[in-house]
Amino acid sequence: MTLSSESAVQLSLKQYTSIISSLPLAKETSAIVNRIIRYIREAKLKPDLVFYTALIDYYAKRALLDQTLEIYQAMLSDNIKPNVVTYAKSGHLETGKVFRSMHRVGIFPNIAQMRLWIFRRDAKKGHKTRSAHEFRTDSEHN
Repeated sequence: MTLSSESAVQLSLKQYTSIISSLPLAKETSAIVNRIIRYIREAKLKPDLVFYTALIDYYAKRALLDQTLEIYQAMLSDNIKPNVVTYAKSGHLETGKVFRSMHRVGIFPNIAQMRLWIFRRDAKKGHKTRSAHEFRTDSEHN
């Protein structure tokens, strides 16, 4: 099956989202993502929160900051409000900026979500932090 708006089989937004989410980490896959974005526009499909979050995750995992921010701005322009998952997928951003941005759009994560997010971010960067178990144990007492 080809990824083409001209093909006999038209893919749904959900199928395109699944393709993006399953792509390997190689930066060479950017051409595939660019084609998917073009096909979605040609098919006049309306991107949703899940699609935008998949794109943000795709670009953030590859440290493509400009593209990540471009997708984030497009999402806001389409009046789609990011959620906690969207921000978690953009883990390359400075923690303070992420949480300030979340508050501006009315998302208020609980302390357990914040601690787990910071733990995962620091672990990706190779920083030594308390274990995820310690974070969960602390949050149970809050």
